[in-house]
Amino acid sequence: MNRGAFYALLLAMLTTSLGVGLIVPLLPIYASNLGAGGIWIGLIFGANPLVRGAFTLVVGGLADRREKKSLMSWGLLGYAAVSLAFLFSRTPMHLFLARMAQGAFSAMIMPVARAYAGELAPKGREGVTMGQFALAFTVGFAIGPLAGGILNDNFGMAAPFLGMTGLSVLAWLFVRLSVPPRFPTAEGLARHGGLDVRPLKDRQVVGLIAGRTLGELGRGIFTALMPVYGSEQLLLSTSQTGLIVTMRSGAESLMQPVSGKASDRLNRRTVCMVGFVLMPIALFLAPTARSFYSLALVGLFLGSSSGVSVPAAGAISVEKGRQYGMGSMMGLEAAAQALGMAAGSTIGGTLMQLFSVTVAFWAAAAAALAGAVIFGSLTRGYVNGQADAVLVTASPGARVSSRGRHPAAPACNRFLDAPEPTPAPAPSSTAQ
Repeated sequence: MNRGAFYALLLAMLTTSLGVGLIVPLLPIYASNLGAGGIWIGLIFGANPLVRGAFTLVVGGLADRREKKSLMSWGLLGYAAVSLAFLFSRTPMHLFLARMAQGAFSAMIMPVARAYAGELAPKGREGVTMGQFALAFTVGFAIGPLAGGILNDNFGMAAPFLGMTGLSVLAWLFVRLSVPPRFPTAEGLARHGGLDVRPLKDRQVVGLIAGRTLGELGRGIFTALMPVYGSEQLLLSTSQTGLIVTMRSGAESLMQPVSGKASDRLNRRTVCMVGFVLMPIALFLAPTARSFYSLALVGLFLGSSSGVSVPAAGAISVEKGRQYGMGSMMGLEAAAQALGMAAGSTIGGTLMQLFSVTVAFWAAAAAALAGAVIFGSLTRGYVNGQADAVLVTASPGARVSSRGRHPAAPACNRFLDAPEPTPAPAPSSTAQ
């Protein structure tokens, strides 16, 4: 493994997530101060992941045939520039447009960085590698909200946004100085123009994408509404809501190294299922919180569930990425997360305005539970290290082997797009 490049990626993601985390507990309150209601808050919070999801589908394919370093560098510079736009927002529409631009630039950062990390992951240690990568992001996200709340309480709303700008520039420097343009392992991958949908012919990939999308939908509802719920119904300060986000991300960070190691030793599907089943329980308990401490416990529970599932899901994506193209696979997974988060934010804000925050949290739990059921059904038969495709239209357990070929060689296209070969006749029972 190119450890220098990997550590540079870790530092870049740490500083980027720290900058993003600075504004997470403030954005719904900032929008509310500008006159936004529940629907506007949902749209503003969901604009970033919605645009990010759409752009990621294209950027993921580009990452398999373009220079990844340039994509990340432009994304980080754009992210730094658009961060300043928040300071000039005077209406909810301004915030909405700024979040859209932020989502477009962020699509050039995270999925590309995940593809880098996936290419560096040694076989048999995908869980540990992706767990370390996810840890860098969640540690920054854990520290950021508390720091953002403190900055806002002591220096005003502008301070966290300026901090996000500075940290994005710092991440850009890490990438420019330490990350090579492309890794040799990426050179043999089959190239495809535009959007590559080959992975969606694989039943197990579809199950993973569905589980991640619906889980993120539930998390999106919680993330968008928890600061408003804490501020308006529990009378919490921005520092307290920031601390809850920090505790949630901290629990996620602590669980990721453990889950990463477990997913390399145990069946990764089983590890994912544990996290997917715990998530709806945590979301169902959210509206029962009546104090800072009870809401913090819900946040810890939710963070732990994500910490269990994310490294294992990332390891499955790496294995599938070696077959279909790392950028394409990571792009699909990142798009699923982003679109789920966008839908959750919008649906949550709408349900809160039309009904109540309790109904919104219950909808989050129902979505996460549906994701667990679909994931469990479609990923049956998954085995660590299995490079075979499991076609959506094939009978249960049917596989198409790529054994003996480069895992992402062009032959992968042929077995997905062409009819299955007719099996050879069985030997005669009279043969000696």
